[in-house]
Amino acid sequence: MRQTQEEPERKTESPYTIQAIVRACDVLRCFRPGDRRLDLNEITLRSKISRPTAYRILTTLVQCGMLEMPEKNSYRLAGQHAQRKRYRFGYASQSEEFSFSRLVSDSIRSSAYAADIDLLVLGNDYSSKTAIRNVDRFIQEGVDLVIEFQTNQHSAAMIASKLTEAGIPLIAIDIPHPGADYYGANNYRAGVIGGRALAQGCLHQWGGHFDQLVLLELPIAGPLPHSRLNGILAGSRQVLPHVPDQKVCFLDGHGRFESSLSVMRGTWSGTSRAVCCWAR
Repeated sequence: MRQTQEEPERKTESPYTIQAIVRACDVLRCFRPGDRRLDLNEITLRSKISRPTAYRILTTLVQCGMLEMPEKNSYRLAGQHAQRKRYRFGYASQSEEFSFSRLVSDSIRSSAYAADIDLLVLGNDYSSKTAIRNVDRFIQEGVDLVIEFQTNQHSAAMIASKLTEAGIPLIAIDIPHPGADYYGANNYRAGVIGGRALAQGCLHQWGGHFDQLVLLELPIAGPLPHSRLNGILAGSRQVLPHVPDQKVCFLDGHGRFESSLSVMRGTWSGTSRAVCCWAR
């Protein structure tokens, strides 16, 4: 028998089943964890019930106190707004200087907005003192969670300690912090992938011949990000096996473009075939 829009297929039926209640349950099941509100169109789509019937069921459920209608054709479970706490997160951004940092910040902002979470955003600006001052601000504001994006491993312990004493959980981006949930790359693996690409570019441009492999590092970030440079070297040698150590040069780029450029100009004049990679 052909299935109509108002009669979704059911696994079992009973002579004692009341179809009106079944359809009301279908409507209630449309509200999933994380849904703040649903409009009539979405409920019709999820329940596979026609729009007029869905509207009558919704009106009845609102009258019976099972649902609320905060605005026209918008519904939510009764009491949901009173039960849910509105969270407030603190986010300390690394910098707005680089596209990666901006993408991280934009992603966190949009995710917080979608989840109806208040977000207090402060900039670390590559400064250890600023990062610590920002954490003190988060503690004063009483946020529920801190997302920390700062690159100084020496500041990490102090930041983590302050938040632990305040009872505020911490998520660390890119640079691990003691006791924090870490969100970052597999640095060595990422370096291997980058090293292979770097060597392939060298093969394509210069036939595999170069004068210097310059790796710009950020020592203050600690050993984990440094493993990315080791991965770059290993990946390069997978494509160009004969890369002697004397052709490899590590320089401290201080994590910023201007300072890295200045270090390059001040310490290496080079020839026309230098292969450079910035790990941060």
